Parts: sequence; structure tokens; C-alpha cells
Amino acid sequence: MVPQSDRPVHPGQLESARLGPSAPGNKETSAGVYFDLIGLPPHPLNAAFLDDKSPKAYETVVDRLLKGPRHGERWAPFWLDLARYADTAG
Repeated sequence: MVPQSDRPVHPGQLESARLGPSAPGNKETSAGVYFDLIGLPPHPLNAAFLDDKSPKAYETVVDRLLKGPRHGERWAPFWLDLARYADTAG
């Protein structure tokens, strides 16, 4: 769970919109992190983290995905657009 001090939305804005922070996800729904970070579903062999009872299992998966090459491949087009990169000479 993200501490209140690290939330980018002011709590007053949430209250005025009658919204609140969502509950922390569980490991069963966290397979979606694969779609978010690499754009692909987890391979059945990579879904072993669901059986991991460690409290850091989710963090371990996220760290591994962020360090892998697929993360850069997934996000490179967005980063290049942001930097206004182009392969043309004019």
C-alpha cells in the first residue's frame, strides 16, 4: 500500500469526488502486472510466484520484470515519442 504522503492526489480531491483509495491487490490479480510492464500475460512457468508465500513475492516479480529486456521493448516507443525521436533527416 502506498503511504498517504506518497500519493499524487490530494485527499480533499478524493473526498469531494466521493472516492477513496482502492484496497491492495492480491497475488491472484497481480498477474496483470505482466500486461502493464511487458504487455504480455505471464507464461505458465513464470506464474510460480502465485505459490510463493513470501510477503515480498509481488515485489520480486515487479523487480524482475523491470530489469528484463521486455520492459524496455514494451515502453521504448512511448519513451521515443516523448523525446520526439525520429529517424528522418528533416
